[in-house]
Amino acid sequence: MFFRVQGRDQSRFYMAKILFRSLFLCPLMSAGPAYAASDIEVITSSSTEFHFRMSIADDLSDLYEGFDKDYLRYLYKSTLVSIPAGATARLVSASGSAAVLIPSGSFDDETRRPTSGPLVDVSPPITVRNRRIVTVQVFPLEGDRLYTAVEIRLAFEGGGSTTGLSNNDPYFDRIFKRSVANFDAARQWPGARPRVAKPAQETPFSDVTTWYKLAIDETGLYRVTGTELQAAGLVLGMVASDDLHLFTGGGRQVEVLNERPRPEFEEIAIQVHDGGDGTFDRDDYIVFFGEGVDRWL
Repeated sequence: MFFRVQGRDQSRFYMAKILFRSLFLCPLMSAGPAYAASDIEVITSSSTEFHFRMSIADDLSDLYEGFDKDYLRYLYKSTLVSIPAGATARLVSASGSAAVLIPSGSFDDETRRPTSGPLVDVSPPITVRNRRIVTVQVFPLEGDRLYTAVEIRLAFEGGGSTTGLSNNDPYFDRIFKRSVANFDAARQWPGARPRVAKPAQETPFSDVTTWYKLAIDETGLYRVTGTELQAAGLVLGMVASDDLHLFTGGGRQVEVLNERPRPEFEEIAIQVHDGGDGTFDRDDYIVFFGEGVDRWL
């Protein structure tokens, strides 16, 4: 799978570097692993709100590690929540309960909440397979106390259309059911039409474009950030979002050497999240569905 930056002649060869790092595999976003059904108690779930309680293990075993803008470590737990097409998710309330004291030495002294200090944070929505998804992150540590239960209430504002793309997708419904906390209600909602980048006007592997190879092993949903592409050699700052394009060989393995035979490439749809400024920067990212090479053809 090849990622192309169109119209920016930063290097006049086809592949500057191979990005072998694991970029992103389901569950859907890089905000953490999918929730366990036993960890979520649904209180109310509808097309206008989602009210639920998340449980957290008192031995910290179900928390995951992140780093804030000052590179200080924090622990969190997350889940994915679906919202109606055209709607936004607003955090109405969040409260922690059943606090326990954490024994000294359980984590280093610099482990804490992010610098902004919220108990709960809700990400901007993205569209995945016609569904609008947000990530709800919970930061249950407060000093030497750990909240083992956090009650969260989200309101869905706007949207509410009764028409849209069908969400009838048996294959992805299995993935969403394991990953999205309010899937039982959301599966009935009409889907959103995703925004994709403009089709490339040039043929693949033009010698006036910059290419990066994305190596993936499994079929699934992936996210690539501006930071990861910058680490691979892409110079950011003047890259227009509409100049980003992704091509695939249909799930067949692509030879590293260009002189060897390779499958015919086709452009695939990507979601470009640039904050609305039309420029792809470090904090921006793309989302796409990639086909792994380890499968039956």
